[in-house]
Amino acid sequence: MGQPPSSHLPPGIESYDVAVVLPLPDPPLADDVVVLRPFSLADVDRVTLACQDADIQRFTAVPSPYREADAREWISGHEGERAARTRLTMAITDAEDAVLGSVGFVSFDWPNDMGEIGYWVAPWGRGRHAAARATRLVAEWGFRELGLIRIELRISTHNQRSQRAAEHAGFHWEGVLRSALAHRSERHDLAVFSLLTGEA
Repeated sequence: MGQPPSSHLPPGIESYDVAVVLPLPDPPLADDVVVLRPFSLADVDRVTLACQDADIQRFTAVPSPYREADAREWISGHEGERAARTRLTMAITDAEDAVLGSVGFVSFDWPNDMGEIGYWVAPWGRGRHAAARATRLVAEWGFRELGLIRIELRISTHNQRSQRAAEHAGFHWEGVLRSALAHRSERHDLAVFSLLTGEA
């Protein structure tokens, strides 16, 4: 993984000889429907239940079958991913702190100031535009705090619900990467959506 340019170094850090952990949004990102926060091991049961969903298993890389141990391992790995500056994952919750889904940066291309956002929403969280709201909050924060210039979403063309969420979040459809993903027993064309700094 390439290192971010020096302009992205936090105050007081002059080089990447010192490890720089990806920050968490402070204050937490929120609007009038969703609140984003780090996952904790207290969320294991809800994550395990959510990831039984057929669409989450079809369109994301979660293990199948999905067990409690998978949720525990996934959540426990988030801190290391932030330390390595490879991923930043947050829970989508409601005003009562119930987990509705997951959102965050699933990859970064630091030399080119780009990031890719991924998300899933549990069956009980759907119908509130939770994915679109959360994605917009993360994108705006990524431009503002991480200095990103371009943010992408890559979504299976079979996943109409997720593509609608991308549009509701204000992302622009760019085209299709044909047969770009092999996932379980399917090959998927990926619709590419993007948002540029200044458009958020």
